[in-house]
Amino acid sequence: MTDSSTILRILRELSEDESGEESGMEVEDIVDDSDEDPDYVPNKHNFQTEEEISEVIREIETRPIPPLKSRKRKINSQTDSNNGENERETDQNKHIITISNTSEIVGKNGFIWKTECNYSSGKVPQKNIVHIRPGPSYLAKSAYTPKECFKLFFTDELINLVLIYTNQEIQRQRENYKNKTSANLSDLTLSELNALFGLLILAAALKNNHLTTNLLFDSSFCGNRYRATMSEKRFCFLINCLRFDDRTTRLQRKNETKLAPISVVWDILMINCKNNYKPSSYITIDEQLVGFRGRCPFRMYIPSKPTRYGIKIVMMCDNATKYVIDSIPYLGKGTVPNGQVAADFYVKNLVKSIKGSNCNLTMDNWFCNVPLIQSLLHDDKLTVIGTIKKNKRELPTQFTDIKFQNRTSDTSFFLFHEDFTVVSYKPNQSKLVTLISSAHYDSSIDPITKKPEIVLNYNATKGGVDSFDQMTNNMNCSRKTKRWPLCFFYNMMNIANVNAYVIYIHNFYNKNKNDEKPMSRLEFMLSLHKELTNEWQRHRLSFPKISRELRTNIQDVLEEKQVPINDKPQHGPRKNIKLPSDVKEIAELNFGILFSLELPNKLTKEEFTQKSLEEKIELLSVPKSLYLYYFLSKDDIIQILRFFNKEFSKNSETIELRLLLFVMKFIKQAIKQSKTWIRLHWIISIDMGPFYPYYMCRVGLAFLKGPGNQSPKGSSKL
Repeated sequence: MTDSSTILRILRELSEDESGEESGMEVEDIVDDSDEDPDYVPNKHNFQTEEEISEVIREIETRPIPPLKSRKRKINSQTDSNNGENERETDQNKHIITISNTSEIVGKNGFIWKTECNYSSGKVPQKNIVHIRPGPSYLAKSAYTPKECFKLFFTDELINLVLIYTNQEIQRQRENYKNKTSANLSDLTLSELNALFGLLILAAALKNNHLTTNLLFDSSFCGNRYRATMSEKRFCFLINCLRFDDRTTRLQRKNETKLAPISVVWDILMINCKNNYKPSSYITIDEQLVGFRGRCPFRMYIPSKPTRYGIKIVMMCDNATKYVIDSIPYLGKGTVPNGQVAADFYVKNLVKSIKGSNCNLTMDNWFCNVPLIQSLLHDDKLTVIGTIKKNKRELPTQFTDIKFQNRTSDTSFFLFHEDFTVVSYKPNQSKLVTLISSAHYDSSIDPITKKPEIVLNYNATKGGVDSFDQMTNNMNCSRKTKRWPLCFFYNMMNIANVNAYVIYIHNFYNKNKNDEKPMSRLEFMLSLHKELTNEWQRHRLSFPKISRELRTNIQDVLEEKQVPINDKPQHGPRKNIKLPSDVKEIAELNFGILFSLELPNKLTKEEFTQKSLEEKIELLSVPKSLYLYYFLSKDDIIQILRFFNKEFSKNSETIELRLLLFVMKFIKQAIKQSKTWIRLHWIISIDMGPFYPYYMCRVGLAFLKGPGNQSPKGSSKL
């Protein structure tokens, strides 16, 4: 009977499978049918830390280039030395299973194996000599800053495609809003898109990617860097609008590949990964599961993985540096052409960029089979070390029998072929491990651990993809989403970040031969964030209508000196200013206005005061330019300007009349409450032509330090 916890887990998983925009059909999870090496689990498999990876790269870049003949891949073999040979042979014989009275043994399908190694030459085989020095290639050698390294993978071509398709989606979604002119709905620019990538990288570096946007943009929790780059609403809107293909042609392209919503930018990234780096001797091929629980037509279910549900990617990584060389996503049924073995399809497509390099591939038993290993050795000049399933038809029954000859623990059974060697190793009484290698050619056993050298080499080189996955999980750009293309794009950013860091470390040690230390990966990510966001932050700083608090935050983030509003700040206490007598007299007018030019039609003050309201407005509207001066406080001016801008937005035939009325009304009220005085200078130019009632308005403010109608010397505009 199923317990309650299992039922709750199933219901929770079902509730998380919400619909996404790119796939509206019901899909079933594809269960992974590959073996997870149940018979072979190394006791100690330590992942390399970032410091260890940096040390490996330093050793690669600082060591001298050896001659071609001595450039050999390190294979732990004891056939190269004759010291103590008899003692080693006696000790090894205790841990090697042999079959007497026969030199050959036949597999289930008639494949012939030899029980003794026929290779007697002391020279290293040609297949184990590597002719390529690992490291950056072509333009990647000149990338020294984090941004330059990142741009090697997220090139202008890739970013421009994202920019074009995202703006198409913004224009489409903008029609669903009432206020279409809102700044949050404006088109995306290149610098703002880079800033968006910078925020995702910052969240990955600080491990904030799991936080909600409310907490992310709360300065009390996450500081001011997010708010200094963009607002929370703008960030959510851009993430929602991120697109990577042309929506109008997607249905046609889906007939060719299920990866159509993101295939174009994915192909560009993989080409950049292959072109910018030369891998080292040992390369790992394994699978990565990108966690995703939304709807996706090729979502996988792998119970042995931490995330269990997600998108499976077959990945090829450099074992020494964890650099991603190439990857192929698993797209469900139809990914592999009819009549071709799935393992052969993935491996053959992945190794195209390293063909003929004599590198070694380390793979698990889902990929390894005898025909593939032979083809890789002869056609592609690549060797293989990996586990192999016991049910392969080429393996004989005695080889896979755990009770054969009453085997004890720590015993090994070797079989040889002209191209490769297989070994079945029994670590304990209940386990039997079967491995195959085309790089080894003898029955070498480590004298201390009693393990075959094939096992030791497999343990040392099998963790390339797993270590890369660990690095991306440590600093992950992914955010919660229902759209699988967006989830896939987040993983693309993770790949670019790790590869860019590897390129940076290589170029740093190649340029600096002294004892200087490069940036750590955290410092690298933070520096990359700054380089991607600074341009957009400076652009925001030029906006005239941003708040003073936001302006201060941006200046603090940019570490720039804050520019004061007034060029010449006032020193000492402010002096009380007395109004001139003529100002007081004229202020007694109905509108409380001080005219700096003569009244129209040569009217006196008394005559103008006796006029009605309509007559006064008509008289004031006669000249094309009307200059109004008055003394107001700063707060009064701000209040008038706010109301003035609000009324200006109204389109009416009587706009000039209402404009003068409201300005005069607020001036009259302000004269009674004002204590600190400041000159207000309005210049209103009224166009009485055919474009009536359009108008033009300019406003200037100046401090007043003394009486009189003229601007005081040295006064500054606000």
